[in-house]
Amino acid sequence: AFAEFLHARQVDQQEPLAVPQIKPRPPDETVVGAIKRLAQSYPMLDKAVMLNETSHLMSEFMVQGRDKMEVIDELEAVFLRYYNKLIKEKTT
Repeated sequence: AFAEFLHARQVDQQEPLAVPQIKPRPPDETVVGAIKRLAQSYPMLDKAVMLNETSHLMSEFMVQGRDKMEVIDELEAVFLRYYNKLIKEKTT
């Protein structure tokens, strides 16, 4: 009974997870602009955890000349994947 009480208390103290406010992609968006837009759209995510992936995509764009739209699409997928991971962690 005590363990159930502690578990219930812990669940009650968890804050509800914020829902991302996805800002629309401007037609002339840059890769840096996309990172800023997505960071604002997903304020609940720890950007430091995502730094490796986002900087890798940025360098693929700048150094390797990868298509801007492909990189932005992948950045959106990265942010969504980390958000879904956060939801899963909070609900289990």
